[in-house]
Amino acid sequence: MLKIGFNKRVGSKRCDCVKPDDILNLICDGRWHSIDSVVRRLNADVNKVREALDCLAKFDFVTWDEKKTKVKVSESYLSLLWSPHG
Repeated sequence: MLKIGFNKRVGSKRCDCVKPDDILNLICDGRWHSIDSVVRRLNADVNKVREALDCLAKFDFVTWDEKKTKVKVSESYLSLLWSPHG
């Protein structure tokens, strides 16, 4: 599994890894989400979240707005989720 910078508490320590699945689960409603809200809800570093989103965008799982301030799951990812063969 791909893991990129996420601040998650593990006991008293923090783990720097963002799980793409966590992002996709967070934004899977198909609506636009601000990067700030994703960062806040994941309690993650903004640069690590952007890095994970760039990776997800390369594989067409997410779509950025023009200014890269908002993101949503891509239509192709949503169709894959709702595929009768999935």
